[in-house]
Amino acid sequence: MYFWYSALPFWVFVRIRTGAASDGRRPFFILGISANACPIETDGSHTKTAAGATGGSMDYTTIRAGAQAEYVEKKSRFLAFLRPVDGEKAAADFLAEMRHVHPDARHHVFACVLPDTERCSDDGEPSGTAGQPVLSVLRKRGFTCVAAVVVRYFGGVLLGAPGLVRAYGHAVSLAADAAEPVVLCACVLYAFSCAYTELSAMERLARRMGHVRDITYTEVVSVLLSVPQNKADAFRTAVTECSCGRVVLREQGEIYEEESAFV
Repeated sequence: MYFWYSALPFWVFVRIRTGAASDGRRPFFILGISANACPIETDGSHTKTAAGATGGSMDYTTIRAGAQAEYVEKKSRFLAFLRPVDGEKAAADFLAEMRHVHPDARHHVFACVLPDTERCSDDGEPSGTAGQPVLSVLRKRGFTCVAAVVVRYFGGVLLGAPGLVRAYGHAVSLAADAAEPVVLCACVLYAFSCAYTELSAMERLARRMGHVRDITYTEVVSVLLSVPQNKADAFRTAVTECSCGRVVLREQGEIYEEESAFV
């Protein structure tokens, strides 16, 4: 099962293995994961995230929220919109929304980059003059799990193939400039319990190598934290050494966290 967790000003997507207990926080969103699951917006907040590319987890760049820009070329208006999406259905819904919001536009050019696929559409413009330039900008910016729609209101002057390529590419570039890129780090979610006498050393270790998400104080101290995947082996070794084998890590799943959580 998969849960959104809200804690601190970071966003995180948590995949909890079947049967594992959550930390009791209210989920923002629940979904079934797929190879192309990625960031989504929730009620305009900054609690969003994603899953990695096919074939294994990886760090990647997406955008924090939607962005837009306008470009005018020879009386034609090009309105470019970007949005983080969680897969092909969300990308298609985004395109449908833009068609509904701008029913009088001549063209609704579309492109998206997902972990395991890329798609684009010229929507009636000459082949290769619209969708591909938009897709190329998304690629060059290094975005993943991002969809773009460029709406064109025809101004009565034909731009020609080179002009269309430049106009669509420039419009979506302006929207990309307005977006806030965010790097998501692939992490492992761990839980452990320790005696109060071990808390000071264990907490220092956890904060040095990971991001502490929750601490619960009962008869023992229970800690939930995320550790970047490239530090997971070293962290397990350090926990064993620090506690002389008394503290046992329980792996809770895989998550993605904002890179700034570990700065």
